[in-house]
Amino acid sequence: MITVRQEGNYKLVEQNGRVQSIIGVEDTPLHTNGAWEQLIPNNNPKTVLILGLGGGTVAKEILKRYPKTIITGVDIDQEILDVAQNECGEERISYICEDCFSYVGRERKKYDYILVDVVKDNYIPLGVLDGVFFDQVTNLLSPTGVLCLRTYDVEKIATHSDFPMEIIRDGNDLIFKYKPK
Repeated sequence: MITVRQEGNYKLVEQNGRVQSIIGVEDTPLHTNGAWEQLIPNNNPKTVLILGLGGGTVAKEILKRYPKTIITGVDIDQEILDVAQNECGEERISYICEDCFSYVGRERKKYDYILVDVVKDNYIPLGVLDGVFFDQVTNLLSPTGVLCLRTYDVEKIATHSDFPMEIIRDGNDLIFKYKPK
């Protein structure tokens, strides 16, 4: 079950009692420290793919910073996509209800920034850290594109050590940023 409740200047989107997204009310900025800030691109992307859109926290912040950006948001849960669409109310976001594996397997468009944030109940679904999925996702990057992967499992990422990645740690979050050579 998904609930949305306001706490101060933020709306908390909870699924099964766990906070999944934190959305600033009106012009309240995203928390500017820690993992959330690291999920925002700094390359002024024209096109963004978010796998695991959730309540739209990161999408909303990207659109505040980069008003010309177009976002494709993919999430497996229609109920959470409905929340994102209601809270973001943004025409520059395409809301797609689909499994991230099937989406990247069929998608051919190139993106300037891809965020993989498919954490659910503090777990990463099996296959997200798999080499096949990683290769499919990196093939969707534009020549100057950046991939950002939020995870908790550093051992699986180590299997892709031939890819140069910047690693950011914040509590339980590990953020990996990859840019093709």
